[in-house]
Amino acid sequence: SLAAKLDTSVVESILNMSKETRKVLAAVETGTSNHLLVPTKLISKISGVKGGAIKHHISEIHRRKFVYHCAKDYDGYRLTYRGLDALAILTLISRGVLTSIGPCIGRGKESDVYLGYGREQNQMVVIKIHRLGRISFMKAREKRDYTKGEKSNWLLVSKIAASKEFRNIRALYGCDFPVPQPIDHNRHIVVMEY
Repeated sequence: SLAAKLDTSVVESILNMSKETRKVLAAVETGTSNHLLVPTKLISKISGVKGGAIKHHISEIHRRKFVYHCAKDYDGYRLTYRGLDALAILTLISRGVLTSIGPCIGRGKESDVYLGYGREQNQMVVIKIHRLGRISFMKAREKRDYTKGEKSNWLLVSKIAASKEFRNIRALYGCDFPVPQPIDHNRHIVVMEY
């Protein structure tokens, strides 16, 4: 599914988003910390985008499958993995950590791994995108202490896993263990040397 993998259309969608649309997507992520479904009024308040413009930008991120809309019991939106990918990649591009994303070189129970180019021209990097919560890996929450017994969503668990991995690789690299050089991480993505 598009929510579980990164493809060229995701990267193109990310780079073609307006600044206001990016703010609305970030507002959904922020609202997700306290809401399973984030209401439009809260998205508007967090993003600072008002009136008819908020509906336009929400429609835009929904069309791109960056958010899921539910209107059954409660009308609201939640971030998808595709939306989280967009936010993390935008941040890594703005930091100068990534300049392009290449082919997928591995797919497993916990993550997808891509080749890409880093801040220095021709510097190949590995981009590891954590995707916990796949059907084949549903017991991760029970076996690992990512959220210390609290019930949380898979996006949060993936962010925590990526942060722990980056911290551990950096510590090992600093002690001269034979691990790839960690370059940066954001949300659920870890970038390291190729």
